[in-house]
Amino acid sequence: MYCPATFENPQRYTPLKTKIHHKLNKTLLLLIAFAAGFIEAANGQPYEQAEKQPRMVIIGKPVADGIILRWAPTTAIAWQLGNGNGYRLERFTVMKNGVLDTLNPQRTLMATKPFKPLPIDDWEPIVQQNKKAAIAAQAIYGETFELTDPSNNTVNFADQSAELENRFSFALLIAEQFPAIAVASGLGFTDRSARPGEKYVYRVYPALQHADYPVDSGSVFVDPTLVTPLPTIDSLRAEFGDRSVRLSWDVFYLDRTYTAYFVEKSTDGGKTYTRQDGLPFINTRQGEAKSLRRAYYVDSLSENNKVYHYRVRGISPFGETGPPSQAVSGEGRETIAGIIPAFDTVWVQDNRTAELRWRFPREEENKIVGFQVQRATSPSGTYEVLHKTTLPPTTREFTDPSPAGVNYYVIKALGKGGETVQSFPALAQKEDNEPPSVPLGLGGGIDEHGKVTLTWQANTENDLAGYQVFRANSIQEQPVRINKDLVTESGYSDSVVVKTLTKDVYYWVVAMDKRYNLSGYSAPLKLSRPDMVPPAAPSFTRVIPAVNQVCLNWRPSPSHDVVQYTLLRVKKEEQGSMTTILEVSAQDEVTEFCDQDLQPDQAYEYLLYVRDSAGNRSEFIMVGTETLKGSVDEITGFSAQVDRENQRITLSWEYDTAKTSRFLLYRSSGGGPMRLYKTLRGEENRFVDRQLVINSEYTYKIKAVRKDGSQTAINEGRTVIY
Repeated sequence: MYCPATFENPQRYTPLKTKIHHKLNKTLLLLIAFAAGFIEAANGQPYEQAEKQPRMVIIGKPVADGIILRWAPTTAIAWQLGNGNGYRLERFTVMKNGVLDTLNPQRTLMATKPFKPLPIDDWEPIVQQNKKAAIAAQAIYGETFELTDPSNNTVNFADQSAELENRFSFALLIAEQFPAIAVASGLGFTDRSARPGEKYVYRVYPALQHADYPVDSGSVFVDPTLVTPLPTIDSLRAEFGDRSVRLSWDVFYLDRTYTAYFVEKSTDGGKTYTRQDGLPFINTRQGEAKSLRRAYYVDSLSENNKVYHYRVRGISPFGETGPPSQAVSGEGRETIAGIIPAFDTVWVQDNRTAELRWRFPREEENKIVGFQVQRATSPSGTYEVLHKTTLPPTTREFTDPSPAGVNYYVIKALGKGGETVQSFPALAQKEDNEPPSVPLGLGGGIDEHGKVTLTWQANTENDLAGYQVFRANSIQEQPVRINKDLVTESGYSDSVVVKTLTKDVYYWVVAMDKRYNLSGYSAPLKLSRPDMVPPAAPSFTRVIPAVNQVCLNWRPSPSHDVVQYTLLRVKKEEQGSMTTILEVSAQDEVTEFCDQDLQPDQAYEYLLYVRDSAGNRSEFIMVGTETLKGSVDEITGFSAQVDRENQRITLSWEYDTAKTSRFLLYRSSGGGPMRLYKTLRGEENRFVDRQLVINSEYTYKIKAVRKDGSQTAINEGRTVIY
């Protein structure tokens, strides 16, 4: 901020005459309590401080005999410069006789000389008429401008560094309340040359611009025909207390119309009213959030039980006083605030009745209509009144004939004015060693994400505090409590890990009353986790390739819940081509399979996996092999003879046993898959099968494995019925 002393032609202060200075000091003592609010209001609408570019602000209002104009700069420095150099006011006629002309409007300079504050000697008659004028004069011309607390004249109310801001704020505040002072301060003018049928734009700007501190002009449009009355304040409310009243009214829609208010009071039934303190009331919250809709004013009453009337008038920025509001009335009344009942003793007699005694000043009994005794089951619970009629003011004891197990009592003193005061809660408990009943009907379930939902039948005890929930992974384990706070509903939600080998989880519920008595455990609830763990894979144990077949053996999966085995074949030269060649139930206990009708000298891969009862699939196990090259003739003379009397089937065949290492005999039963049944020595050409079931169909096939490693093709075989 520029220092005013460095400006050209600085405003020089001259001492005020002693008489004016005396009036100023006397008036400041009246205003000291409102100083902070004045400063805030003076910096609010319509003279809001501009932080970036200083400018002029002007407002106008048509009245019966002309147009009232008020203006002001937005910064203290601009105001100080204006006091020395003055302001120019121009009028532009933008409409005349109904014709709009904004391109070349008629321009009129409203005064030949700049508008400036009156000389100091000319303020004397104005101060004689209005003592508040001394404040404006002191702000403009005084050597000092200190706000002192009348209770301590040695303490500055505002820091000396803010003196210029204080001068500026107080000068604008006083000018805003009193039009004559605004004119004397060079901040107001009434245009009485305005004519009906014309509309104007007024422009105000500094008469002399400072090169280092330019101030922008301000303008306002005024239609002389738009003469509107000031609104009535219709939302006045009054709250009467002990020798006090708090008034409030809605200012949300009035802040642009009124900048201050007069609070008026009547002590003769509304016949005559006087203005409180003789000063206007400033709404110091004008710059705050719009949610602060109401203004508040607190007044003291000389006595209680006497009717007082109040009303409020608004004051516009042009110094106009609006119509009075509808009056509100009431009377002060004695209060019992701070006079609180206090318990002396509270005890339960013979575990049947609760005896209460309390204290309350005897000298304050005339302020109350009596007492109420209230009871709840917790300190913050809902309290109920224990008697139908109010207890007399002289009462100091009460008997509760049917207390609960746990009781919290309060004593309320009822004031004659409708207010109440309440004691602190006092606890009284009956002896209780009886536990609540065991919870029944425990049930629930676990979803696929491991969320557990438990429900049970609610206990019916009046003193029930809640439930404890316990969990274990085995019926033999010690249950562990899983809820930190008591469960107050008859249900609970838990979560468990589902990808685990522990299939089941167990739950119990225990009830607890308000005396910490515990019931027994509920019946255990067994819940099965959803099966999300895939079964263990089987493993191949042997692969036997031949010319046109491959025989596979495997070890079963160790998982107990496997239901199906699936075997797939992949031909390497046909990548991606996968064929399911076997699907069998785990109950069949199949551990081998021969894949027949294959091409010789070809590479194959086999994949085997299992599924469990939940549909989870194990990992694939894979084995690769090739069928043998070439082939030899099939075994001939293969026959099967049924001998039911001796319970046997005799198989025989013809082949060169000298070149044979072993014979592989296959059998199927009832049209089932062909499986390797027996491995026979190379010198044998006969086999007796005694592992038979009557009325069964059997098919036998055989092939030879030669000593050079080659194999015959499996013969066509023989089918017999035993």
